[in-house]
Amino acid sequence: MNVINTYQKVQDWIQPICRIVVKVSDRILFFLGIIAILGVIYDIGFEDSGDDVEEFRSFYLLYIIACLIIGAIRIFFNIFYLGKPLRQKIIEFVLLVLFAGGYELLTQRQNWQGISFLYESYIYYIYPVFFLAFLYSISKNIASFYSKKANASFLLFSTFFLLSGLGTVGLLLPKSTHDGIGFIDALLTSVSAVCTTGLTVVDTSSTFTGFGLWIIMLLMQFGGLGVMTFAGILGRMFSSGISFQQQMLLQDTIMGEKMSEIIDLGDKLSEVMGTIYKIVFVTLLVEGIGAFCLYLISLEYAFDSAWDRIFFSLFHSISSFCNVGITLSSDGRIIETNHWYQLIIAFLYIIGGIGFPIVFAFYSQIKNFIRNIYNKIFLRQHYSFPAHSFGVNPKIALWTTFILTVLSAVVIVLLEWNNTLVQETFIEKIIGVFFLATTPRGAGITIVDMELITYPTALFYMLMMWIGASPAGTGGGIKTTTFAVAFLNVWNIAKGNETLVIFGREVGAESMKRIYAVLSISIVLMGVFTFLVYSFDGELALMNIVFEVFSAFNNCGLSLINTASFSPESKVVLTIAMFGGRVGSLTLFTAFLYKRSKKKLKYPSQEIIF
Repeated sequence: MNVINTYQKVQDWIQPICRIVVKVSDRILFFLGIIAILGVIYDIGFEDSGDDVEEFRSFYLLYIIACLIIGAIRIFFNIFYLGKPLRQKIIEFVLLVLFAGGYELLTQRQNWQGISFLYESYIYYIYPVFFLAFLYSISKNIASFYSKKANASFLLFSTFFLLSGLGTVGLLLPKSTHDGIGFIDALLTSVSAVCTTGLTVVDTSSTFTGFGLWIIMLLMQFGGLGVMTFAGILGRMFSSGISFQQQMLLQDTIMGEKMSEIIDLGDKLSEVMGTIYKIVFVTLLVEGIGAFCLYLISLEYAFDSAWDRIFFSLFHSISSFCNVGITLSSDGRIIETNHWYQLIIAFLYIIGGIGFPIVFAFYSQIKNFIRNIYNKIFLRQHYSFPAHSFGVNPKIALWTTFILTVLSAVVIVLLEWNNTLVQETFIEKIIGVFFLATTPRGAGITIVDMELITYPTALFYMLMMWIGASPAGTGGGIKTTTFAVAFLNVWNIAKGNETLVIFGREVGAESMKRIYAVLSISIVLMGVFTFLVYSFDGELALMNIVFEVFSAFNNCGLSLINTASFSPESKVVLTIAMFGGRVGSLTLFTAFLYKRSKKKLKYPSQEIIF
């Protein structure tokens, strides 16, 4: 009994020390990791002389020695730290072993013949180890941040802001471009990729090197899926679990504050991480299939190497699914002569923009159909019919998307059949109509010269850009459900009804207030941005300016003129417009406002004359 009591006293005494040591070392390793990653970025992005190589070798060695010392201390205290998950202890031990290998590689104290090829190419070992250690450090801080009270709107704003800033720095590196790029142009390109817009002021394929194109592709991927999606995975991957508050914050941040209560992505908070995993899985699956199809089609085109062909296919698959629209063709448009290529691109941005709830619903239906066929043939079982997978919100988004697509096709046939499509064959015109009818609601890719479209088509395009894609998708705009509910409510008021019922469900007052707030703020902001751009570039046609602002704010990417024609001041305004449109007009206003408790005091109501 005395032994047990003594052991308990020792544990009670050493546990607080362990927590302090681990917490302090976490902070130290985090800042050391930031310094190391910045060093790696500098090493990659700048041309190195012989002296620089040795300096960086010493820098990496010092970082590894520091991590080994801190890691050894943490391993010692981890033995007595009962509150720390075993998974984290194992990960830290593995990282310590990897750092020990890096120390051996840099010092070359032993002549290991098996790894002699790494002695001169040590960066291929050092960089991945540094990156893994940095991810682990970030994940721990993410989990710690989620545990605190945070404004989801501000978190969403700050993550996109940080990613845009990092992308700008990356594109300014000498190795990112062939002949350099200005700060404003780099900023606009970075924000355009992160905010899934697609507006560019330079020729992407000829301006950026392979390293710069990789940066743009990663920015498109992170921006399309959302920074917090990957942050949630990191926080889950290296942490012991997710608390109720962390799940709430993740749900509000990834799906949009309050939108998580509306979108049918899972009613239980325990399903948040499962939803995140499904989003990432579906994204990678669709992008992989799209890249493979584009690779097969591109075999008839000449590339310098097979790797260039693979990268070309992967770049366009990600750009299309994320509704960015940045292409690597010299004229800024996709290959117009290959209509199979156009169809694949169209289906990619349609799947990305239609919203994950609808994709998941279709996935459930297809899975159930295949299961029924298998059970009927092999197990002789009857068909099963589970509850319908489509909730109210996916139904609204799906029907609105269908109606808008049909309406757009009719408009394109009437206005562009004998204009921009006049030289095409009948089949090519049909494909062109389908492409042009679906691209303005977020994709930002075109197969015609936008300068030749009629003014009515441009006006209709602005309306479609404003409506945008569906919620929980990769496109922009006010979203199809917002427009549909607002339109149906106007129709409902005209009929004299007091409540709006859609698919057997009454639309709540809170939803109506947020919908009209989004509509009002978006219109006001687009008016302000148009006024500012016209003030800086009044010599340009007003139609071109308004179209460009609509395209930027609604994250579409279509343009009637070259975006490079605008002045630096207008480019900054367009950059702010892209950022505000991607984060969300309502989120942009609430990002810096603290949530206040609802007042229970009620005032007498008063009808307003209008």
